[in-house]
Parts: sequence; structure tokens; C-alpha cells
Amino acid sequence: MLGSGEFCCAYATTLDGKPVVLKTLKPEQHENPTASADLQSETFLMATMRHRHVLGAIAMGTHEGLPFLVLEKLSSVLAAELPKPAETVPFWTARTQRKKWPLSRTLQVALELAHALDYCHRLCFPTFRVLHRDLKPNNIGFMPDGRLALFDFGLAKLWRISDSDDGTECRQLTGNTGSLRYMAPEVALNKPYSHRAEIFAFATLVWQMVSHERPFADCDVDSFYTRVCARGYRPKIPPSTPPQLAQVLVRCWDVDPARRPEICEVIPVLEELLKTHGDKS
Repeated sequence: MLGSGEFCCAYATTLDGKPVVLKTLKPEQHENPTASADLQSETFLMATMRHRHVLGAIAMGTHEGLPFLVLEKLSSVLAAELPKPAETVPFWTARTQRKKWPLSRTLQVALELAHALDYCHRLCFPTFRVLHRDLKPNNIGFMPDGRLALFDFGLAKLWRISDSDDGTECRQLTGNTGSLRYMAPEVALNKPYSHRAEIFAFATLVWQMVSHERPFADCDVDSFYTRVCARGYRPKIPPSTPPQLAQVLVRCWDVDPARRPEICEVIPVLEELLKTHGDKS
């Protein structure tokens, strides 16, 4: 077993001699129609999506009437790669870990994640957006060749694009979905939201890679709602952050989702920054 979530377990195994991951329902969820429907929905999405930065489905099926999904095997996940908070490890360990995350690596990972989100939000289906709804380091991995792969679409939502949708339309979807530390205020407050909630989460992930700190570590659940959702508190951007990247983070964290940029607008900024900082350690 590699790990488990609310409904499913993931196992390392082999298929045709190659290492893969088998995702199936937990035994205690076998009679839960919601769990089965969620896995079937995720299976449909991952079997349909084809992108170098989205984890690919290899096979799917049912066993004794229960669905399963076979996925490519990751070499690691972002959560394991990121430096641990400085206060939790010896200073020499923290220093070594941070050296593995120069600005160039942060920019490359941010760019690949942006491409994955752009595919989900704009390119995957002609009349739908895919809202992942649980962006966090545990759901971002790396393939053996080093490229980033977004995975775990168990909470994903297909959003039909209406004729009047100019990219700012919000809808009443299931609120408080995902991980609070990366959650946009409108999602945490059960307000209508859209794919731009994921722009907020994207900025929080990039900030974490730049700062080498846990986002909103100074907030418990109550203060997150008070400070972040109600008062607009955001983490302090490190002074060493390039101004163009700092501006992107501020825009992506805007309290008004309509003022946050589309992820396709962020991609050229990251590409330009990589040209300038890509060879710097």
C-alpha cells in the first residue's frame, strides 16, 4: 500500500512487467455509492485527459462489481521534495534542503503546474473546464524523467462553459472542498466559485516553493477564516522574489476572483522569468 484517502487506497504493483499504481475502494467503502461514483468519475477524467503534466491512466475496469483504476507510477511527490519547516529540522538539514530548491527549480515546477492547469481549465474539453479542487503538494508528483504530473482527480468537477461565461462566472458548488491551507476564501466560505479559486491555490503553492515555509502556518482554522477570508491576510512575499513573480502572486491572491489572472496569462511571465533566472542556483 502506498497510501489512502477518504474513499480509496493506492497500491504499488506491476502490469506487463512495468511498475504501476492500482487505485481501488477501501473495503469499508464497498457499499458506499458515493465512493464508487467518485472513483468512476475520476476514472473517466483520467482516461480521457492526455497531457504530459497530468498523470495518465493506463487501464481501468471492475472487479466483483467494484471499479478500479491503474495509473502511471510516480517517482516522488512535491510534498516529499519540499524543504521541511526550519523549526522542525536541524539548521544544517534545512540549509541542505533549501539548496535543492533554487529559484530556477521553483520557476520550472510552477511553469509545468501552470501548463497542467491551463490544460484542465481551457484545453482538455471544448465545452467544459476541469476543476481539480484539491491542489496541494500531496497531489503534485514527478515522473521518473523529472517532469511534473498533476494527479488525484477524486474531487474534480466538470464545469460546462455557458454561452455567457466570460471567465468570471461563479457557481454554487460544494464548498469547503480541498485542503484549507490552499483553499481560496470563497471556497472556504461556501460562496459561489469558479476555476479562479485554483489560481489562488496555485499562488499559495508557488509562495511555498519560494519561501520554503508552510503557507498560513501562523493560522489555525478559526484565524484562517478571520484573517485570510474576512480580512484579506496573505503571507509575506520574500524580498528576494523577482518583482514580476511577486506581482503575479499578489494578483492571484486577489480577494475578488474576477481580478485574478487566468493561468494562461501567468505562463508567459514564468517563461520570461525562466529565461532570466533559469541558470541561476
